[in-house]
Amino acid sequence: MEGWDKLNNSKLLSDIWFKANTKPCPKCNVLIEKTKGNKRIVCRCSYIFCWDCMKDWKMHDENPHFFCTTPENERESLLESVKAIDFIEYKNQCSSHLDYHKKLVAQARKQLAEIHQKIDAYKQYNKCDDITAEFIRDCAATLVKCREFLLNSTILGFFSKTSKAKEFFDYQQKELQMSIEYLSKLMELPTAQIERMEMMHINTISIQHLEKLIKNFAEDGLERLQESEQLKQLKNEITIQWQ
Repeated sequence: MEGWDKLNNSKLLSDIWFKANTKPCPKCNVLIEKTKGNKRIVCRCSYIFCWDCMKDWKMHDENPHFFCTTPENERESLLESVKAIDFIEYKNQCSSHLDYHKKLVAQARKQLAEIHQKIDAYKQYNKCDDITAEFIRDCAATLVKCREFLLNSTILGFFSKTSKAKEFFDYQQKELQMSIEYLSKLMELPTAQIERMEMMHINTISIQHLEKLIKNFAEDGLERLQESEQLKQLKNEITIQWQ
C-alpha cells in the first residue's frame, strides 16, 4: 500500500508521460512535445523527421499514409514510448479496481462495527444464546480480513510480473472473491432468512481460500511474484527514486 501511495504522490507518472510524448529533434536537440497523431514532425529548425524512428522524413516520402517503414528493432525510442503509455493505462485500470476494493473494505468494517444489532435480532428471532449467534460476528470478521487482503493483493498484482505463479495467484484470488461475495449476500439477508449452517460453511471456505493465498505468498510468493521488468525498466530510465 505504501508503494502505491508513493507512486501516486510522486512525479513518476508525469515523467513517464513526458518521456512518452517528448523527444529531442535529431538535428538541433530542442525538445518537441507530440500532441497530435501525425508521425511527420516539423521542428522549428525546419528539420522534418519521423517521430517513430527519428530519421529524416525523406526516407518515408514514398509512403502516402505517413506510417513508419523502419523495422521496430531499429526504432530507438518507440518501444519505450509504447511501454510508458501502456504503463499509464494499466495504472489507471488498477486505480479503478483499487477504489472499488477500498469501498468494500470500508463497508465490511462498518458492518463489523454494527454487527451486534444483527446478532441481537438473530438471538431474539431464534430464541438462542450468544454462543449460537456468534457465527454472525465470525462471518463479518472474515469479510473484513478477506476484503483487506484483496485490497492489498490488487496492489501486489500491479507490481508483479506476468508468470505462471501470477496466473495461479490470480486464480486463487478469484476463488476467494467468489466465496466472500456469496458470504456477503448471505450477511445481507433478513434475520428470518439467515441459515446458520450455510453461512458457517461459506465462512469456512472463505477462510480456507484466504489461508491458501497467505501460505503461497509467505512461502515463495515474494520471490515468484517479482516486480515486473517493465516497471523496473521505466523506473530506471527516468531515474526516479521512489523507495
